[in-house]
Amino acid sequence: MIELNSIKFSYLRKEQLVLDGCSFCIKSSGLFLIVGDNGSGKSTLMDVVTGFKQASEGNVFINGINIYKNAKSLNCVSKIISYMPASLRFPNTLRVSSILELYCGPYFADELCAELGLERFMDKKYVELSDGYKTRLALNICLSKGAYLFLDEPLKSQDEELKKIFPTLLKKYTVGRNVLICSPHSIEGVRWDGIYKLQNGSIQKC
Repeated sequence: MIELNSIKFSYLRKEQLVLDGCSFCIKSSGLFLIVGDNGSGKSTLMDVVTGFKQASEGNVFINGINIYKNAKSLNCVSKIISYMPASLRFPNTLRVSSILELYCGPYFADELCAELGLERFMDKKYVELSDGYKTRLALNICLSKGAYLFLDEPLKSQDEELKKIFPTLLKKYTVGRNVLICSPHSIEGVRWDGIYKLQNGSIQKC
């Protein structure tokens, strides 16, 4: 279960609220999408839901745990979630093989690596990868761990082949898991279990 109760967030105390009373609840596993215009607060929402940023008001529950209760609660939740922020980066000098070894989880890591075409880049340094393959690497890591997956604009890079195989990857590798994705628009080919829209600081089910 993922539940947000009356979440409010602003970057400075006197600034306009980016999130203003956001509430929604996902009770079952499946694929869920949050859409919204650029600047609507999607990335902020994902940071708040995963505990990277703390809301000024409201609570977030993941698997029944209030992630804002204390450090122990947040640490407990961090063990069952996997987060792919839009700005995810790895050290430039690390090789792909080392990044996968350090960060990948136990689920389908090798199969994902093959399907994402990363095998031939194992000896490449992160800085040598194109933006598209940096996205593939991040996706490989995110999908390989966690009962709760959060992906912020996973198709932001201009990788047309990844866009084609992305729906298949989700269908194949996320069975029985809770997956929440933010995107400016719906993603073609994905069968969503629920779609929400973030607008003017609040969220509504479509």
